[in-house]
Amino acid sequence: MLPFRQQILILIVSGSLLMVIIYLIQKRRMLELYSVVWFLISILSISCLWLYPFVVWLTEFIGAGFTSSTILFIGVFMGLLLNMQLCVKLTELTHRQKDLIQEITLLQNELSELRRDHNASSS
Repeated sequence: MLPFRQQILILIVSGSLLMVIIYLIQKRRMLELYSVVWFLISILSISCLWLYPFVVWLTEFIGAGFTSSTILFIGVFMGLLLNMQLCVKLTELTHRQKDLIQEITLLQNELSELRRDHNASSS
């Protein structure tokens, strides 16, 4: 069983994370799409209190020395997954931005030609 102080710390940190997520969503600073991932992270953090026997089993299974090492490994792995997801989204947005810039340039060229043709026909 986790020491009482660690349980309190996990509850405070996870609860704070949950409140920050809700605040960011209300202020439209975070999309609901990304909030799902953060909700899962905070719920998983809180569930470590009740799933501690599983964490102990997982620690023994992977051969880690301490349960805190296992929890840290899970946290780092989740951070890597989150970074990968954000990189994919950033790449997607970069490609979309390039396409939009090219489309705007083509439209500006077409508008310039139409203005030139209109000025030539009105002269």
